[in-house]
Amino acid sequence: MPPYFPDDDPEIDTAIKICFPSIPPDFARVARFALASVVYHKEFLYGTCNPKHPLFHNVLFTTDLSSTLFKKVKCHIGTSNDLIKCTGIPPHVHTLIAMENMSSHLQKLIPAIKEVAPDTAQLITKVLEDRAIGAGTVTKDCLEEAISTALIKSGILEKINRDHPDVHNLAPAVQSEQVCFTWGGKLHAFPEDFTLPKGNAFIAWQQYCCGDSRRKILPLRRLTSHDLRQSQKKRFYDFLFLMNQLKNGLKEKNLWKEGELTIEEANSLFPTAFASLNIPKETHKNRRRRIDQIQWNSVVSILRGCMKKNKSQLHTDSENM
Repeated sequence: MPPYFPDDDPEIDTAIKICFPSIPPDFARVARFALASVVYHKEFLYGTCNPKHPLFHNVLFTTDLSSTLFKKVKCHIGTSNDLIKCTGIPPHVHTLIAMENMSSHLQKLIPAIKEVAPDTAQLITKVLEDRAIGAGTVTKDCLEEAISTALIKSGILEKINRDHPDVHNLAPAVQSEQVCFTWGGKLHAFPEDFTLPKGNAFIAWQQYCCGDSRRKILPLRRLTSHDLRQSQKKRFYDFLFLMNQLKNGLKEKNLWKEGELTIEEANSLFPTAFASLNIPKETHKNRRRRIDQIQWNSVVSILRGCMKKNKSQLHTDSENM
């Protein structure tokens, strides 16, 4: 059986709308099977495709959505209770059955392995720590133990606990999830190998508003030229130009809000923002544009071309007056 979602789950319908926002209603069933197949084969895609492939900029991979949906996907040998039916029995079914039986036996070994693993890991860690200390190497655990001992002997830890009894309770509340990266001799909010997303304007907008939680990438609205290599800055200014145009369209309708946006909020705002760009539906050669499929950097070129044309027209009109 191909990967499929066996149940009519509203969460799956919502995921289809998020991942395929412009798909026609008649293709909803196709989208359901496509989504199930991509989710089921996500590990293969991670291992095969380039990490910078546009596919990984989709919200399915920039959030935990794929992990959530993976639990709902079924892919097994067909039974009479399945919603979809097999059209025939492939010759390798017996091999698959044997592999499934072998897998079930291996599954029974996992609990026993898990019981032994912590003790084994702890024993190995202790042996390595003892050898490191004997060699005069400073390890993380050794350093933590030495600092803790010094704080206790000096009485500092006791004083902190006495004067600030709630300090341990307050710590998690102020802990920040933001990650800093060090490269070029400076601190940066984005990693050195970061590149701007590829894809259409919708993908770019999602990354701008929400970032990529899987890779711990902040929303790109926080990105500055300071966090980019020189080779990326021209593309960054194009990206920023498009995002500002989209925001201006929302501000005119009082829909834009400062602060963090959820993926649902970003998706709901995009149609209004994109419509405000007034991109011509036809090229100068009278060819129809598939606007929702145009790469975001192509949208930038179209917008700048229209602005240049309008400016030239205004200049001509002023001269004729």
